[in-house]
Amino acid sequence: MRRSLTSNSHKIAQAHLLDAIIASIILMLFTITSMAILSRPPSFTPHSPPDDVLAVLAQDPSFIKAVYSLDSESLSSHVKAVIGNRPFKLAIYNASNYELLLRIGSDIEGVASIVELSGCEGKVEPIIVSLVVGS
Repeated sequence: MRRSLTSNSHKIAQAHLLDAIIASIILMLFTITSMAILSRPPSFTPHSPPDDVLAVLAQDPSFIKAVYSLDSESLSSHVKAVIGNRPFKLAIYNASNYELLLRIGSDIEGVASIVELSGCEGKVEPIIVSLVVGS
């Protein structure tokens, strides 16, 4: 009888050991998977170049004056000062009726960045500026 108690104790100990090993393996797999998911950089797209360029230009009072005066040479100079010799397409629209007022640059396609300007020199006149920058 004694022998069977010892044999049962060993079997119980083996079962507990096997449970602990399986639990450890599951815990390690969960930890490795969690770390792989959390260490991956977030899946977002940073602002594209047209957004950055237009954000800089829209803060420049001389660019805003060039937009409202529809000065294509000045506008082209402002854009090229920020992007260099990369191709671009800049379009200016009347915000109230979406009439195209001016388009300069190359005829390129891509994602446009858009900003609406509310006015210039105390005059309320909403204008939409659209910019596409090539690579």
